[in-house]
Amino acid sequence: MEKGYKTGLVSEEAISRFREKKTVVREEIARLQRKRAKPTEKINAELSGLGTTTISEDTQLDKLLKRPEVKYSFIRSNAPAPAGLSQEAESLVEISVKYEGYIQRQIEAAEKLKKFDTKKIPGGLNYRTTPGLSSEIVEKLTEVQPETIGQALRIPGMTPAAVSIILVAVEGFWRKNAKS
Repeated sequence: MEKGYKTGLVSEEAISRFREKKTVVREEIARLQRKRAKPTEKINAELSGLGTTTISEDTQLDKLLKRPEVKYSFIRSNAPAPAGLSQEAESLVEISVKYEGYIQRQIEAAEKLKKFDTKKIPGGLNYRTTPGLSSEIVEKLTEVQPETIGQALRIPGMTPAAVSIILVAVEGFWRKNAKS
């Protein structure tokens, strides 16, 4: 959304609403990280009723929300949200908390892929003589002639094993040609 705003595709009003919503969600997540649920009979009865384990010590609300069985409605009934928190914001908070680990892994994977986009494949690399590549992969690589490992990764049917083989072949190519 920020990039869309910078390029003029998103209005001032829309970016303002987006930023406000983002701030509200971030503040609510921070509140859930600070606030703790005590192991009372009421809380544990509700957790049991949801089909999840009870708690025996004070537990951060965000940790409870990470449980698949616990929805934001449980949080709302036990630690009322700030006035004016919309259902949409509650939903965004729940999604952000539940999928935090997955989202972080995806961000890290995207960062790794960016590195592959700068890793050049030499023009003189012969895929047919590269041991370990299937004939199907050799055919695709020969047809597409990717300039970087990142481009090779985006070829349909490319496997992680084939990418590893290409990386080794590229390193070998550079070492061999550096000695020449």
